[in-house]
Amino acid sequence: MDALTFKKPYLFCHFIQYIIINSPTASIDAIEIALEWESWFWAKARLELQS
Repeated sequence: MDALTFKKPYLFCHFIQYIIINSPTASIDAIEIALEWESWFWAKARLELQS
């Protein structure tokens, strides 16, 4: 996994998370989902880096 492959989905994930969390209508559920996405992404990245 090269740096660019790693960085694109990471930036996209943060962009979506930023929109959800900073939305004036953001619910607790939406914020929890955004944080779940980030933890899923990091778990996937760790697995790919180990292989």
